[in-house]
Amino acid sequence: MEPIALGNQNDGRITQLTPNVFISRFGGVMNRRVLRDRNITGILIISRTLQKPPFRNVSARIISDYSLEQGFSFLDQALEANRNVVVTCGSDRPESAIFARAFLIRNFNMAFPQAEQMLSARGWNNYRPLNAIQRQKLQLFDNVLHGEEVVNPDEQDQ
Repeated sequence: MEPIALGNQNDGRITQLTPNVFISRFGGVMNRRVLRDRNITGILIISRTLQKPPFRNVSARIISDYSLEQGFSFLDQALEANRNVVVTCGSDRPESAIFARAFLIRNFNMAFPQAEQMLSARGWNNYRPLNAIQRQKLQLFDNVLHGEEVVNPDEQDQ
């Protein structure tokens, strides 16, 4: 699977990352027409408080913040079945964009800066950018996944 070429991936409600994976604010997810037009049948919601949308023919999984393995499991099953999935966090917090970056790092062997650039090129704009700790965790995820030596910053000066 390849990331899609740049083009009309972002209509303001939903952004297409790959042929089968989208990212959206919760408003786009709650719009049945948006889901139907893109043949989206799976929703991954990264939140502690949101409920599953009451739509037929759409499966949804809610995971708590940063439960990457649970999210990857849901996404992997959907992709194996050739289903379209949208990732959302339902707020102006960056959880869905964090997961999207981790997905690109894991599934496309991208480095963290490449995943950042791809989301930016697709017009994905969080109202809250990643903070230093979130960026550091994603860089660590990238390093571990790609077999690079991980150095604990607290041990560097010793």
